[in-house]
Amino acid sequence: MTRDDSRGPNGPDEARVPSARLVRAHARAQGQVLLRSPAQLVFLLLAPAVALLAIVAPIDALAGDPTQSAQAFAQMAVFGGLAVSVFGLGINAAEERASAWSTYVRTLPASGWIMTAGRLAVTLIAVAGCLLPLTLAALATTALPEALGHVSGAATSGAAGALARLASMLGAWVVAIVGCVPFLGLALIVGYSFSPSTTVAMTQLLVVPLAFAGGLVLPPGVFPPWLEALSWALPTRAVREGVLAVLGQGFVEPVWAGGGGWVPVLVWAAWAVAALVGAARAYARDEGRRFR
Repeated sequence: MTRDDSRGPNGPDEARVPSARLVRAHARAQGQVLLRSPAQLVFLLLAPAVALLAIVAPIDALAGDPTQSAQAFAQMAVFGGLAVSVFGLGINAAEERASAWSTYVRTLPASGWIMTAGRLAVTLIAVAGCLLPLTLAALATTALPEALGHVSGAATSGAAGALARLASMLGAWVVAIVGCVPFLGLALIVGYSFSPSTTVAMTQLLVVPLAFAGGLVLPPGVFPPWLEALSWALPTRAVREGVLAVLGQGFVEPVWAGGGGWVPVLVWAAWAVAALVGAARAYARDEGRRFR
């Protein structure tokens, strides 16, 4: 009789480590790596809140207007998710590819998606950490609470109004965090395709056009017609409009769309699928180039 090495002494499942446990282990390790660079972490987490306090809060025309305050919050929230995803995930992935320890880890039996899933989980937690100080700053220094009070005609006072504002803010968080999926995929494509030094430049070339043309630096209302049309094809614009819709500012889409709110959703979905497929191919190509 031959021995089955896949079985532990107490049964066939003992030798198998659950995938969720492996993902948590990799996420914990990635979190520890991130904490070793506190300056980078603090910058990524506080940059949107500092920008709002420095640019929006001192201007009464922006901070005192509920619509302008909601737009500023949405733009800073999406920009924070974009920056954390691309700068944090992309650069860290490239740096780990250059390390001997990461090379060893990738030769272990655990599939590559487990290590990537742990890295994605840590990045999404960092995005949520970025939204917390931004939300507190916006609620304290702008008219965002008034914008939240008008969601779906909710009352601005009382328990019903408080619950409506809380639900709207939580919805904005969900849209901003889930909206980072295309950014995460793009970050992995860059991180698995270039050296660490080149990745730094490539991430900047990626973030600046997406932020500016997506309406995160200036509101799309000031764009020329050609840039306004181009911005609708970008994931940053799609996520921006999604956050604003949850905040009660209405769902905006191109005049040719005919209503229904489908354009931002389809644009985001197309970018998400394309970016994740590209990230998987970049990982497989890097693994084949280095280990086969």
